[in-house]
Amino acid sequence: MQNSWLTAPSAIQAAAWPIAMKGADMVAVAKTGSGKTVGFLFPMYLRILKALEDGVPRGRGASPLGLVIAPTRELATQIEVEASKFGQALKLWSTCVYGGTPKGPQIKAVMWGVQIIVATPGRMNDFLEMLSPPVLAAGLSECKVIVLDEADRMLDMGFEPQIKTIISKLPADHQTMMFTATWPKGVVKMANDYLKPNPYQVNIGNSDQLVANKSIKQHIHQVYHHDKNAKLLELFGTLNQGDAWVIVFANKKHLIDDLVKQLWSIKWESCSIHGDKEQWQREENLSRFATGRVKVIVATDVAARGLDIKGVTHVINYDMPNTGAQGIEDWVHRTGRTGRAGKEGIAHSFFNPKDDARSAPELVDVLKDANQEIPDWLQNFADQNRRGKGRGKGKGKGKGKGKSYGKGKSSKGKGKSKGGFSGGGKGGGW
Repeated sequence: MQNSWLTAPSAIQAAAWPIAMKGADMVAVAKTGSGKTVGFLFPMYLRILKALEDGVPRGRGASPLGLVIAPTRELATQIEVEASKFGQALKLWSTCVYGGTPKGPQIKAVMWGVQIIVATPGRMNDFLEMLSPPVLAAGLSECKVIVLDEADRMLDMGFEPQIKTIISKLPADHQTMMFTATWPKGVVKMANDYLKPNPYQVNIGNSDQLVANKSIKQHIHQVYHHDKNAKLLELFGTLNQGDAWVIVFANKKHLIDDLVKQLWSIKWESCSIHGDKEQWQREENLSRFATGRVKVIVATDVAARGLDIKGVTHVINYDMPNTGAQGIEDWVHRTGRTGRAGKEGIAHSFFNPKDDARSAPELVDVLKDANQEIPDWLQNFADQNRRGKGRGKGKGKGKGKGKSYGKGKSSKGKGKSKGGFSGGGKGGGW
């Protein structure tokens, strides 16, 4: 722990650790870059160490004692890096399993008998079903803790059947923790199907609404499609190659590599990741970017929740995500790739009125909450769309039994949590 900012738990860690260490089921909601990974890893380590002291079976084919499920390969590998880094000091071994790459090396690692598996849902299901070889001969019979990271995204992306299968193979006394940056009402009911009755909920901020990181300076540019290339090159002309570390997001895979060529043409070394690339290419390019060998990566949303690189200075949304509330949720995650671990960041977003006008009301709401400057033209689009949709407001039916503590705003949704913990405060994140 050489970093000077690792001096105290972040807000989410301080709030989540006491609950998680009790072995209780919980949902933890906090902004991107706030330290959620260590928020669930450290309590998992303690639960595993206790199980090892009690003589839980170990060896070839043994059940893992901890399981982390993530929606994307990129996020899974990032989590496993942290799990290995901290786990080595405790002699707790982990491995990562995900699709799009040969199964052989992953099968060997799992059969060796690791304490923690970090996985994407599909590949984990594959390994649980494999009988030749029996990758997990003991199944998940001794797994004490399961964590769903970016839980909202997994439940919303259609992974629910796979998650249900995995959880059905866990022992009855297992602990379930869900960590996420956003917690829309649409996934609350689904989440409750996998949690024990009356789980704890920890909110750092307001889980009823999307919250952008206030440490990120947001710049929204009105740019029509045919002007985007010129605007992108103009922005890069203002950046210092010695200092800037940039992620560019675009929606279409075929466009990604074209943008990389354009950036190389103005002497900005760049690489890319998207769904059409082979897994080894994605891993190699992500490594090149994470280590600073190239300072620009152009990506689709596969990177929106999978990149945890503390030094990223800028995020540029060449395209806004898909319109509507879901798109703005993705926008929050994209811009959250900068301004991490207590640092400040800058985000630029190209707003094309022909494609993005419908998302203006949600975007303005998030910007206002983050104390960001809102251009007059964007406010006008938001007002026009609100008038078109009407101003009806439904009333929530809060069932939460607990109290809220700290500076944040407590949630009043339909969840049945024992208690919420809402808090402000700054902290480093891993």
